[in-house]
Amino acid sequence: KGERRAEERRGSPRVPRRLWVVDPVEGGVPRVFEGEIGLGGASWNTAFPPLGRSFEVRFRVPEHEEEVRLPATVTQVVPLGDDHRVQVTFLEVPLRHEMAMARYLDDCVFYR
Repeated sequence: KGERRAEERRGSPRVPRRLWVVDPVEGGVPRVFEGEIGLGGASWNTAFPPLGRSFEVRFRVPEHEEEVRLPATVTQVVPLGDDHRVQVTFLEVPLRHEMAMARYLDDCVFYR
């Protein structure tokens, strides 16, 4: 089942979202980025590559009461001139968050 879900997530659309990223190596203070989310992960641009490999990514999904807080791990850091594109994969997504994200992504794709 986990393998099937991972395959489904790869096909997930990505939509812009404000992210609060917590890096324990940098003191655990949330930093705000304009990034993208999909069912399987998130990405954002930053001037400096991350020091750690594990993060907590926080964001809000419209019509979902609670803030989504997901553990994530770096899958790739892509140099972009003076910036870096950080791509992370979510490690554990509770079903209530996954369903809220899926509804939101469907709404964004459907109404484009």
